[in-house]
Amino acid sequence: MLGRVRTQLDLYDLDPDETITPRPLHVLREAVRGANIVGQAARYESMAPVLPGLYAELHTAANTWT
Repeated sequence: MLGRVRTQLDLYDLDPDETITPRPLHVLREAVRGANIVGQAARYESMAPVLPGLYAELHTAANTWT
């Protein structure tokens, strides 16, 4: 699972995946907030499956939204 997280972090400086359509900002904000709460509670096993997709979605949003 952590391999997928590392892969997304390695792709940070590349162009975003054009096949990803980010969710609306308010939804992404809640997803990040939820991941943060889970991380602060040290429930890393439940956070790991969510992070790769969330990273990819945030990367696309940051590079395509104005």
